[in-house]
Amino acid sequence: GQKVFVIVSDAFRYEVAVDFAQRLRSANRWTAEVDAMFGSLPTYTQLGMASLLPGSEWSVDAVTATVKVNGRSSAGTLNRAEILRLACDSKATALQSEEFLELNTKTEGRALMRDHEVIYIFHNTIDKVGDDPRTEAKTFDAVDKAFDELDLIIKKVANINGSNMLLTADHGFLFQQDHVVDDDMAALPPADEWTYRDRRFALGRGVAPSPTVKVFSSAALGVSGEWSAAFPLSLGRFPLQGSGKRFVHGGVSPQEVIVPVVKIHKRSEEH
Repeated sequence: GQKVFVIVSDAFRYEVAVDFAQRLRSANRWTAEVDAMFGSLPTYTQLGMASLLPGSEWSVDAVTATVKVNGRSSAGTLNRAEILRLACDSKATALQSEEFLELNTKTEGRALMRDHEVIYIFHNTIDKVGDDPRTEAKTFDAVDKAFDELDLIIKKVANINGSNMLLTADHGFLFQQDHVVDDDMAALPPADEWTYRDRRFALGRGVAPSPTVKVFSSAALGVSGEWSAAFPLSLGRFPLQGSGKRFVHGGVSPQEVIVPVVKIHKRSEEH
């Protein structure tokens, strides 16, 4: 019965969220309670984002790793907004953080608030920097920048009379400042076919058991599709030409799987 803003920050790891919540509380304008939930496996952006949308069935294409929710594509903001609209009797929508911050507060912002019960705001700073091998070393800087941008988003929500916010993420990440050594590289196990590969997971068919890899069927992961997912154990990375090694996600480590849910409220005036 209350309007809510859902802010989804790509790769906003749980520990990062704890630090950000402390920063919010110290400003004395907000309450910020940190909870946690398990993300979806594999822990990559398309599935993580789709899992945060209302639906009853999620399906992953084994070749492209694209995701459908209830048979509808969840790729991109427009498709996610349509899934929300259909699930919430046209009272929900989604937009990118840059678009939200550019809204005129008194007119467009308050119209957005007036016409919707649920508003998703998608933010992408940490993943954008970390997922690029040319910039992955700047992950710490990206976290600091994300804090500043999220501050602006939260203040703007308050300025258009929004008071209930949930800040969450699609997945976490692993990061190391040092270069990855050969011991942290993992070999793909034998399979009839590998259809999609990433550093921390691979999709395929007829995947053989291996002592260094954990394998789940799509059914075991609660996702529709005729495939299995293989995950390197510990900090292992699968070989992948041209991708970064220091900032990774997709795997089964707690740092990748546990995502934050920060409940943010504007403090009442008497506080």
